[in-house]
Amino acid sequence: KFIYLSKKNNIKLFVYNLTAPKETLLTRLHERGDVHEKEGLPHISKSFILRNLELHSKNKEVNTNLIDTLKKTPEEIVKTIINEVTIC
Repeated sequence: KFIYLSKKNNIKLFVYNLTAPKETLLTRLHERGDVHEKEGLPHISKSFILRNLELHSKNKEVNTNLIDTLKKTPEEIVKTIINEVTIC
């Protein structure tokens, strides 16, 4: 949808794919789950997470900016994105 709209309106679209190994993602999500429980948010099952990871990997956009979150800190990722967006 966004790609179609950007082409139709001749607008530059920035698409980023933040990635990490599946085990790293599962660990991060598990850690966030503990925080969510403390805040009274519902638990998300591992099977639900795995299904979403699989769907995401099948439906990735081809022309994206790939960022490996194991190789960059959150601050570096933000800086990279801001630099690319402000150059245009």
